[in-house]
Amino acid sequence: MLGIVCLALCPGSTAWAQAAGASAQAPRGCATIVAPFDASAWLTERMDSLRFAAPLASRDAVQCTAIASDHSAKAPPAPRIALRAVWPSLMLSVADGIPDSRADGALWAGRGLSALVRGGVTVDAGALHLAFAPEVWAAHNRPYDLLASDAISGTGNRSPLASPFYYGAHSLDLPSRLGVSPLATASLGQSALWLTLHGVDIGAATSNVWWGPGLRDGLLLGPGAAGIPRAFVRTSRPVETRVGRWQGEWFIGTLTESRWFDTDPTNDRRTVSAARVEWSPPHINGLVVGVYRAVQRPQQAKYPTAGFSDLFRSATVTHTDQLAGLFASYATPTLRAYAEIVTPNPPAGIRALLSAPGDTRGYQFGVERRIARGPVVWLLHADLANTDPGISIRDRPPHDFYTGSNTPQGWTQRGQLLGAGIGPGGTSQWLSVDRLSARYRVGGYVERVRWNNEVLTRLYLPTIFRHDVTVRGGVRGGVRATLGGHGYDIGAELSIGTRLNYLFQNTTWIRDYRTVDVPVSQFRITLSPDARRSDARRPPERAR
Repeated sequence: MLGIVCLALCPGSTAWAQAAGASAQAPRGCATIVAPFDASAWLTERMDSLRFAAPLASRDAVQCTAIASDHSAKAPPAPRIALRAVWPSLMLSVADGIPDSRADGALWAGRGLSALVRGGVTVDAGALHLAFAPEVWAAHNRPYDLLASDAISGTGNRSPLASPFYYGAHSLDLPSRLGVSPLATASLGQSALWLTLHGVDIGAATSNVWWGPGLRDGLLLGPGAAGIPRAFVRTSRPVETRVGRWQGEWFIGTLTESRWFDTDPTNDRRTVSAARVEWSPPHINGLVVGVYRAVQRPQQAKYPTAGFSDLFRSATVTHTDQLAGLFASYATPTLRAYAEIVTPNPPAGIRALLSAPGDTRGYQFGVERRIARGPVVWLLHADLANTDPGISIRDRPPHDFYTGSNTPQGWTQRGQLLGAGIGPGGTSQWLSVDRLSARYRVGGYVERVRWNNEVLTRLYLPTIFRHDVTVRGGVRGGVRATLGGHGYDIGAELSIGTRLNYLFQNTTWIRDYRTVDVPVSQFRITLSPDARRSDARRPPERAR
């Protein structure tokens, strides 16, 4: 699967070495790297036992930080001023049937051919860091069957392509299709500018950010949408205390409505403010525990208006939409386990939490096992995710995940979900096996996804035969190669499957209805610069 991860070469960084139980030196400088958007490339990085053992609770597509290198103790100091090229990256997708565009950043991989290209430069000048990595993407966007927005909702102020299921009290800017013609878009992509002073980064960015320990997705912020233009403050390296290591981040930014939502020009922008804190105990290597909270509100002015104080006040007081979560990750050289739980508009007080702990909660759990056989590593990964909390009180319907009460667009950016790609009311089960070596990787996976399940309870004659479910399997692989004198990771992935009862269409118990099962297939190719094979960035070899 595709995603955004973080890599950087930071001379003297400490966290990776500490996670592996090794000694480290104080930070001396940083060389910024724009990370690959192909999470399959990250599989190759995880064959290294130190990288596998290190906790990685937060990932930015652009980040120069002390949490992302285990080679630092032997690396030379960074040059006073360093200018480096961000070699071109390419993502190609060919999809048929119903598109399934998840974990691919700003790209919306519709039916037909879609492509995203990225490139640029990075500059490191002492404490000042710049990454200029614009993105251009295009999609053939061929037609497929869908329901017009007023087919069920009956609302007349929405685009015909807006979701027919999420309106009113369950509103969400999640178009069934992004337009009816080919798309072409350019943006600043994975660009950022920041200053590092005394272990703190202060700056602005448009890059993707991924919070949480999940290896495939994030419940609050994941790799499935364009980055949020934002100003941020964060720790550039873990803060050591007697009670453990601490990391944190706060940002304030702007979310933008898609062109296929409503006809109201006064609510096209929203302000989002979010913060996270992560903690690792002093004597347990590989453990990270963290919390986060995010608040969004309508943006009336030209610039974001929500403040840091909104994070500490309830949604009913501030008239905002909120998400809060708790996560943990524990890793050893052979095993990694993680968990994440999130709730929209958190209940006020411990009493409400204890009374109904499962009310409107989403979660994901996963485990990955690493088995080394000489120079070859096997990775076995299982993952469960759920954003369908069900009905715990019959006279009070649940709040649909990611939908907005005070912001009708919900938790989206330009029509794509900020959180988990399975969307509101979704559940997924994933199992994969990959064989990795220094030069290549090959593997396969199976997955089941149930879509928009809370919608079914609001439809006419809901039955157990009408669940909208995708079942698919796939094979994937990749090689490391040299193209034009630069190291690249070349990946390919082919998946086939069926979406059963598409849009809840099934004949069982419903006269004059039809059953619709749609084949879904997708082929993806990615070319991502391999930082470890680039002479300009190659870290020294670690002694074995």
